[in-house]
Amino acid sequence: KETKLVEVLRKAVLDGQIIIFTKTKRMCDTLMKSLCRMGVKCEAIHGDRDQRERDMALESFKSGHAKILVATDVAARGLDVKAITMVVNFDPANNAEDYVHRIGRTGRAGRKGTAVTLLTQDEAKSAQQIMQVMEKTGKPIPPELARLASQARPERERRGGKGGGSRSRSR
Repeated sequence: KETKLVEVLRKAVLDGQIIIFTKTKRMCDTLMKSLCRMGVKCEAIHGDRDQRERDMALESFKSGHAKILVATDVAARGLDVKAITMVVNFDPANNAEDYVHRIGRTGRAGRKGTAVTLLTQDEAKSAQQIMQVMEKTGKPIPPELARLASQARPERERRGGKGGGSRSRSR
């Protein structure tokens, strides 16, 4: 995923700012440090940072000093920075609602924005949720997303059916 992230960031026209969402605080810090080593001005915010650190990171991002903000879902709601032109979901959101809030950070105030989600083969369920959001909003479904989403096991099958056993039934 890290290689694909760098590729996405290189292709992005940095006329705006980017938020990269991660699932964990550890990955948030890891990505920030990695990007900083590459010479990218970026900040990170997550629940383990104290309020002063979060405020300083947000001010650096809002002022445009930092072009990239790496964050957990702590930044998915209530953050309104009009210069954000791209959201990258390094890790998929936990559910469709969180996904919508994450991608809602871009394209503010009538501007256009781009959302990119990096998925691995074992994230088919997330692909399915993203595809459902795209269908509801009339967005075209990329063939790679449809293929991955089709690999998601049905809910009953993932839980082993009723009673916890693994039964299969022909219809």
